[in-house]
Amino acid sequence: MDSGSSRILAMGENKTIDNYGNFLKEIAVKALGDYFGKDTWDGSKFWGSLGPVSEWTFVDYWKLRKRSMKLFRTNLYAKGVIRRLVWNEIHTGIIATPTPMGSVLFPSMDEVEREQQAVKYGEEIAVQFDLYSNTPAVFDWSKKETFGTFQELVRMESLISGDGIIISRIDKDTNLPRWQWVNGDHIKTPETTNLQSGHYIKHGVEFDKWGKKVAFYVQSVVDGAYEYERIPVRGERSGRLISWMVYGSEHFIDDVRGEPLLSDSIYMLKDLDRTRDAEVRASLVNAMIPLFLEES
Repeated sequence: MDSGSSRILAMGENKTIDNYGNFLKEIAVKALGDYFGKDTWDGSKFWGSLGPVSEWTFVDYWKLRKRSMKLFRTNLYAKGVIRRLVWNEIHTGIIATPTPMGSVLFPSMDEVEREQQAVKYGEEIAVQFDLYSNTPAVFDWSKKETFGTFQELVRMESLISGDGIIISRIDKDTNLPRWQWVNGDHIKTPETTNLQSGHYIKHGVEFDKWGKKVAFYVQSVVDGAYEYERIPVRGERSGRLISWMVYGSEHFIDDVRGEPLLSDSIYMLKDLDRTRDAEVRASLVNAMIPLFLEES
């Protein structure tokens, strides 16, 4: 091949053995939009080393969630990862340690007296919150969880399912909020809805025309039929925050739902569990084979 093999074929030049490399390069230039003629860098050390760039147009949250939940139930490695994370992060959960500012609450008192009063007030609030948070019948909507176990439940299920919502419901008897956790698996788009103009629903979350979350749709089964409850993010009259979504792992600002923590390691954990089962079975089979030693 001649020394001019690095150039592109001239107009009308015939293909020969000597310029065959230039002929292939010309085809590549046309196909890739003159890629070789531009000084660009896409992160790869040489062209094509990182493979093609692909973009998912749809994330199957439902399938990822179901696979993650099944993996947690059947795979001891996945269960160990989640349990260790929850135990290290939550343990007994956060507790209230109020430190009120006496200068704000008791401005008319002298400095020594108002600080003493602030300490006393903080101790009373801590005792009241401790009673409230450790009484399931008052704190939890289902009357099962204390504040500590509620934190553990929220963190564990959000890691496994990817997300969920916390709902604040006011108890008419005590006028105190009772807290409800809804697993992300129950947040789904209803078949029929009556939306305001400009509103739309995506993956069970209702947005307004500016893209702000305004409500969640919670699916439940009543008498064998699916029913949906619309949970607003804020009260229509009070503007009080009523519900919000908790994500189990990092997510982009444009992501509607959260992905389970185990999403990118499902296959690896499955293979690890299969390898363990294979080794155990191999050891069991080997133990069943009798071995005879004869003296020669």
